Amino acid sequence: HLDLSANSIEEEMPGAELAKLLNLNYLFLSNNPFLKGTIPSEFVKLTLLEELSLQHTHRTGAFPEFIPLNLTNLELLDLGKNDLEGTLPNHMNNLKYLEFLLLNQNQFTGTIKKKFNGLERLQMLLLDQNDITGGANHICESEPDNLKVFSTDCPAEIECKCCKTYCCGDSYTGDKRESTCYDNTELVANFDLDWVMSFSNDAGYERDDFVFSENLIFRPASSDKD
Repeated sequence: HLDLSANSIEEEMPGAELAKLLNLNYLFLSNNPFLKGTIPSEFVKLTLLEELSLQHTHRTGAFPEFIPLNLTNLELLDLGKNDLEGTLPNHMNNLKYLEFLLLNQNQFTGTIKKKFNGLERLQMLLLDQNDITGGANHICESEPDNLKVFSTDCPAEIECKCCKTYCCGDSYTGDKRESTCYDNTELVANFDLDWVMSFSNDAGYERDDFVFSENLIFRPASSDKD
């Protein structure tokens, strides 16, 4: 386990060095002002990763194809609040253990690919503050239906008949876009008291459950759908 979140690191993201830690299961680098750059290609070697959080780390470029092709043990992937762009990969169904996918506050475009319906364990999908449009009803074809939170922009641009859909409105202060989806408290992937307890008890870094910030506030896009 390696958690370097919120340490004011202002250098290049050390992809080559981190890629030497082949036994890593959890890697948290979120909320550090790294120099702008793409998600390090060297991370392709970290095939044992179960959780990867790069939220708010000045990542640019496309969603790496190696993530769904090689990091197939991921349960949580947090790439929120960056400047990632382009379309989402075609092979997301390879991430068969994925439960939490946070892609909000980026510049992704296109549609949600059909193979998203292969994410059978997905519980949370955050896509707000991107330019993704089209339908998401194919997500409903996955069995069992575990998706509990699916966020998009207001007005809702993505239809999902089986999802409990929430939308996040945009407001502007000058040229700065701000979200009314949640308050100023960061939605941090490793905000998890159960993990802290396990860590304190030297329980092998096992995570009992995923817990996100209690200050996350969603507005329903329409009536809630079970």
